[in-house]
This record gives sequence, structure tokens and C-alpha cells, in this order.
Amino acid sequence: MNTARPAHSTGHFTLRVTEGESTVETKGNCRFRNAASTTQTLQQASSATTTQSSGQAASFQTIRVGETVNGTLSSSDSLYPDNTYFKFYQFTAPSGPVTVDLASDDFDPVLIIRGDDLGNSIINDDGGPGCAARVSRTFPGRGPYRILVNTTSTPPRQTGRFSLSIMQGSSPTRDDDNSNCGQRGAGASRGAAHQR
Repeated sequence: MNTARPAHSTGHFTLRVTEGESTVETKGNCRFRNAASTTQTLQQASSATTTQSSGQAASFQTIRVGETVNGTLSSSDSLYPDNTYFKFYQFTAPSGPVTVDLASDDFDPVLIIRGDDLGNSIINDDGGPGCAARVSRTFPGRGPYRILVNTTSTPPRQTGRFSLSIMQGSSPTRDDDNSNCGQRGAGASRGAAHQR
């Protein structure tokens, strides 16, 4: 029996993402160790090379504190391994607290915030009013921080209109699971609460 640990591999690696059936993966940080034995977060190192389902590179749209952006998630947007579509936004954090809200009447919104100075992604589902997602906090630096406008994974590939806003100051957030969000009107494609 060989109990020796495998040697660390170094070099260039290619990560391919394809559509189709696969095991649902947790949304979070994948960590790789490089030759200098430092840990680097894959999502932070490769954020500029995320690919949309159409094969085009995903781009960041800028949103400023005090601004609201109305948009649409569609089948031409980037696709996560759990078969959810997402759009990227980027913002610079002010000093002091900031509140990021994501709301939709068409899908169950999930808000994901990433930054080089964040230990892990910040993920929120149903923390705002109604079924809206909300993150309210003081960020450790100015950023830039990346926002992924996302949906719950059930049902897969939800699309529709959304509103994303960033306001200076703190707002209350809910910690409870709002199970009513998965049971909205007949015209809305809704998903259940989940952890990623």
C-alpha cells in the first residue's frame, strides 16, 4: 500500500465548463496551491476569464453607490455549474456601511459578492424585503468588488427582469428562510431557498 502523498503539480491548467447534466457544485471558493505554497482563490484569479454560455468572455458592468440598475437575466448570460444564469457587476465601496439589494418578480434572486480582500464569497438569498436578496455591511477596502446577479438553482435556468441597487448606509437584513419565495404567482419562475 502506497501511503505517500502525491507531489504537487505545477504548470498551466485549462478549466472547461460545458452545458449538460452534471453534479451540482457548491458555489464558493476553489483553492489551488501554487509552487510557492500560497493559496490563491480561483474565482479571484480568473474572474476576468469567466465565459458565457455562448462562449464569449463575460464582462463587468459598473454600478455606483447611490445607483439602481434594472436589467434582465437571459439564456445568453453566463451559466454557473448548477445551471443558473448570472450577470457580473462591479463597484467601488465607500468607507462605512453599504447596502446592496437585488429584487425580481420573475425569479428568486441570489446575490453573490466577491472581492480580493474577502476571505469567502458573500452569498444572500431572501435577506431583504419580501423575496429580495440583501447584503448590508462595511467592506474591508475600496475594492473593486464583483457582484453576481444570480438565481436559486431550482428550477434551473431561471430568467427575467431584476433591479440591483447599492445605497450608502446600513439596512436591516433577515436571517430566516422565506419559504414563500418558492411559491410565487403562476407567471414567475421561482426556486427554493438553498445554500451554496
